[in-house]
Amino acid sequence: MFYIVSQSILNYSTYKARICLILRTAYYHKEVELVFAIMYEHSIYKQRQTMNKSPKAKARILYWKEIPVQFQVSDNQKTVSVPLAPKFQEAVDAIAMFDQSITSDEYLNSWIWGNWQEFNKTATETTSHLSNKFNCNFPDDFVKRIRDLHKSGSRLGTPGSIDHWVKETQ
Repeated sequence: MFYIVSQSILNYSTYKARICLILRTAYYHKEVELVFAIMYEHSIYKQRQTMNKSPKAKARILYWKEIPVQFQVSDNQKTVSVPLAPKFQEAVDAIAMFDQSITSDEYLNSWIWGNWQEFNKTATETTSHLSNKFNCNFPDDFVKRIRDLHKSGSRLGTPGSIDHWVKETQ
């Protein structure tokens, strides 16, 4: 009878006003059940606040063989695709010419999306994070490194196999 179900309580002032109304009503009617209404209101508010404070985004990276080229980020509100700096596409072209896959089906078949990874950030924050991670912290000599691995026979050429190079430069 006195339960005030908060379907749309999203801000603290609305929450506070509802609790005050419940307390005044409880005092007037001396109803113990209203304590349960207060507890219910509080639990709903806490759940919504927790949901609003912990955004989740997921991201995946598009690779040509082992070279990251772009990433896609998605959350509940939007999905964005962002190309990495031009040096990554230039690296794809240089390595494709070097390993002679530029004129074959191997070139087209080597574009692969990595697995989705979850981030405890919004899509915008995740986009900024990934952009900085790769564009600013990837070694400048990564094309040379890939060539050296290829020449030595130890090149994997699989998506993500050189992502750990980012850590070496931080």
